[in-house]
Amino acid sequence: MIGTRIYSRLEVGDIIIFHHDWKLLVKRIAAKESEQVEHNGASLTVPEKSYYVLGDNAERSLDSRYWEDPFVRDEEIVA
Repeated sequence: MIGTRIYSRLEVGDIIIFHHDWKLLVKRIAAKESEQVEHNGASLTVPEKSYYVLGDNAERSLDSRYWEDPFVRDEEIVA
């Protein structure tokens, strides 16, 4: 897989590669900063410079829905 970090602004629906728990993951942005998400029965606001991500294969994807800290920070994004 080849990824590049050439973007001006990430949007909902964009696919990103990022670091999480010492691994590189590929997920789709489901919500960006200031947007509301339902996470484990609670309504959360995505923090500044952060994203809530989901895998395209929702039934088998370990993504924001299952993480204790469900947000990907801008500095964790590789491509």
